[in-house]
Amino acid sequence: MGGTATKQAQKKAAWRNTIAFDHYYNQLLNLAMSCFEWSNLPEEIDERYLELSLCQEGKIAYFDDDVMGNIVMKYVENAQPNIYNNPVRIHAYSHTGYSRMLEFDEFEPIYNNYTRTPIIFDLKWYAEKLAAIDRTIEINVNAQKTPVILKVDPNNRFSLVNMFEQYNGNTPLIVADRSLDMEGMQVMKLDAPYVAEQLNDLKAGIMNECLTMLGIDNSSLNKKERLITNEVVTNLGNVMAMRYTRLDARREAVERINKKFGTNIEVDYRQKMPNIMMQNFEQMAESWQSDNPPEKEETPNE
Repeated sequence: MGGTATKQAQKKAAWRNTIAFDHYYNQLLNLAMSCFEWSNLPEEIDERYLELSLCQEGKIAYFDDDVMGNIVMKYVENAQPNIYNNPVRIHAYSHTGYSRMLEFDEFEPIYNNYTRTPIIFDLKWYAEKLAAIDRTIEINVNAQKTPVILKVDPNNRFSLVNMFEQYNGNTPLIVADRSLDMEGMQVMKLDAPYVAEQLNDLKAGIMNECLTMLGIDNSSLNKKERLITNEVVTNLGNVMAMRYTRLDARREAVERINKKFGTNIEVDYRQKMPNIMMQNFEQMAESWQSDNPPEKEETPNE
């Protein structure tokens, strides 16, 4: 009986761990995919597929198909790259079974960043951290509700487990059997400290670190106390620097594509940094100045 209950509890905990990870991973992947706004893409190209492939594979090929027109597709290199490590022949493919060999003058690669690497491993790294903290918060909060361990006679174990399940389910009235031996019960208090708030702050800091990596402004989310102007500007500088690692790789690809295929494609970040930077800077500067008025100059004694 006890072994079955333990296995069920372990399965439930593993399931909740998986759910927590999937929650954060999907959230972060959606953020990564929606950072950029593409303009004037040929109608045959699915922007969602383009960004998903860049996040998952780190690269995708843009080329012209005789039937479908301009399209993007995953690929693997099929020849030794040139001296700059750029592909000269690729094998483009699709899950539908579409396959085509392309020479260097027939395609243009689009990269996710300058290292040409996918971002999903970074997202999984942060998702695991966030999920672990989230589950720890849940356990810590539950420990405030049931901070005890009961040592009982095996004959009373089943009855006490049922009573605990009712208690954990917020049952207003718990009925005990007359034969229940309360005197033979020993209670060990855990007295678990409440650290959920600190853990939540830690989780917010990790989330903001991930948002910075994605180039998403998060200057006002990290600290409860008011940030000074220098801290805001420094953080926004980090956000902007990380933003360009992916944006510039896409812009360079767009420039090559427009030149080769006669298109007029543009790509930009959805969140306009200059306006946000100025707004946050002005707000923080005004707040700091109001709390720190200039000191009056003392008149030197004659």
